[in-house]
Amino acid sequence: MVKPALKYDLERMAASNCRIGINGDVFDFILPSDLKRFDLDALDRELLQGGLKPIDAAIEMAYEFLKPYAHLIEFIGIGNHEAHVSKRHHIDVMSILLYRLNQLPNVEIKAGGWCGYWNVTLKRQTRLTNFLMYRHHGAGGAAPVTKGIIDFQRMLAWQGDVDALWIGHKHNKFIDLATKMEYRSKRNEARTKQVTCIMTGSYLSTYGTEAGTNPSYAQAWNLAPQQFGGVILELSQREFYVGKEQTVTVQCTAIL
Repeated sequence: MVKPALKYDLERMAASNCRIGINGDVFDFILPSDLKRFDLDALDRELLQGGLKPIDAAIEMAYEFLKPYAHLIEFIGIGNHEAHVSKRHHIDVMSILLYRLNQLPNVEIKAGGWCGYWNVTLKRQTRLTNFLMYRHHGAGGAAPVTKGIIDFQRMLAWQGDVDALWIGHKHNKFIDLATKMEYRSKRNEARTKQVTCIMTGSYLSTYGTEAGTNPSYAQAWNLAPQQFGGVILELSQREFYVGKEQTVTVQCTAIL
């Protein structure tokens, strides 16, 4: 993990008092039993200190790292790396991490699971507007050519009235806009609606020191380096008056 990059993003979010969502794969968990991928040289040195076993040490590291920002975290989802540990080692690492973080004062982090909806309410005076996002941890390969845009096209075919779609997992990072038609029966009118498609990256340096002495997965397969980091999504509410339009920023929410 490129911890300075992750800390920089979390500090930015904390400075803006953002709400934070984490879409799974908090942990890497390439363990000694993963014979095809494990490389001792690529393991964080902190996980080898203090006498803790790798899984216990990783939970402790994640707890200490996220503790200063826990009051801002809305939910933490699970990804394939946490699911792998649960399946192979029968340890629910995310439940343990959530339990520990939720013991802190003024912290109530929800278990996000693999997927779900995130409904953000924008409030200004007595006016309320909802911004609905569907999120999924993501699945499949890295999609080095399409970057995962096909995943969004598939989701747009079956997802309903959402304002945004969010996928992680593939280690790509971009934002794309899709346009859908919707019909309002009460007004007997059709209008276009914009759906924000968000792909968030990771904090893994596949060509850095974490590759170890042996070739990393990306090096061995001749894959391109990928961008770090999450996305900060700032939501604003448009209010229309006679003869003019005014945009009022009402809430800032973060996606990691």
